[in-house]
Amino acid sequence: MREDITIVRAADAALPAYRALLEQLDRLHLLRDSSFASPTWLHPCQAGDGSLRLLATRQGQAVGFLGGLPAIGHISIVGTVRPGSGTGSRLVWAFAEHARSAGASELTVSLDSEPSHRWVRRHFFESNGFTAQPGSALHFTRPLTDTPHAQRPMR
Repeated sequence: MREDITIVRAADAALPAYRALLEQLDRLHLLRDSSFASPTWLHPCQAGDGSLRLLATRQGQAVGFLGGLPAIGHISIVGTVRPGSGTGSRLVWAFAEHARSAGASELTVSLDSEPSHRWVRRHFFESNGFTAQPGSALHFTRPLTDTPHAQRPMR
């Protein structure tokens, strides 16, 4: 059964819950190149930097986060407390809508280079309609010319 997930801008979230989620995601997702609780993402709203922070909630609890730059369609970081629950995909779909509205023609992501979970991350993005760029195992794109529902994986 699909979870009842709500996606909100992080600026609309309570700061203690937001910070706690980012710290929890850092413990769950061992990344080499990024950090959820880095100064870049730690503040739910950065005036003028062009970034978007999305928070997934379920029954009032923060369960996922995505940070990116919608104007260029770049997803910088995404994670959930329960990988495989569909929450990460919901965050990507919501970001795609923001990117489309901001004028981006595609979504891009660079996978973290931490090797032990790279194939899991790759599979996640491929199941959400991303394809690897020629000559790279880490850089993926997905066109935004499709409808938002066309790339939803079957779960």
